[in-house]
Amino acid sequence: MKDRIRLIMESERLTPSAFADRLQLGRAVVSHILNGRNNPSLDVVTRILSKMNYINPDWLITGTGN
Repeated sequence: MKDRIRLIMESERLTPSAFADRLQLGRAVVSHILNGRNNPSLDVVTRILSKMNYINPDWLITGTGN
């Protein structure tokens, strides 16, 4: 899932800090996800899907679909 989150950040042209700010998350949370230390929590996934409603939930969670 971290690779798909990276793709979202690239398509939105967001730095990790700007991505965290947009989702109202701590910057360390995003950093730990991108570095593979932690998997995204349900809260992180929910925030991504609510703030960026054009993202397919199946794609974000499983990688299937667009």
